[in-house]
Amino acid sequence: MKKVLCLVSSPPGSAQAQRAFALAEEWVKQGHSVQICLLQDGVYAALQSKVQDDTVSPVQWLVLGDDLKLRGFAAEDLRSGVTTLDHAGLVQMMLENFDQVLGAF
Repeated sequence: MKKVLCLVSSPPGSAQAQRAFALAEEWVKQGHSVQICLLQDGVYAALQSKVQDDTVSPVQWLVLGDDLKLRGFAAEDLRSGVTTLDHAGLVQMMLENFDQVLGAF
């Protein structure tokens, strides 16, 4: 079982984001531990009004706090179960916590 981090910077309705979410769902079915980190316009996928609760479950969702703030949102706007982190935390996670890091931009 691999620990996989998928970085998504595209908005939730884009082909790139949809492809990343479908891949994450497939990896989970294969028994891998998957986390999705939402960056740039990808943060919109973490908002309560944008994503259905059953989207790619049981993936752990992360969002870059600075990108969320730049778009006028706060942690209170996130759907349940989404964790915010900063740039340093993201870099540390990528270096220490995952077997594979993939970008879906």
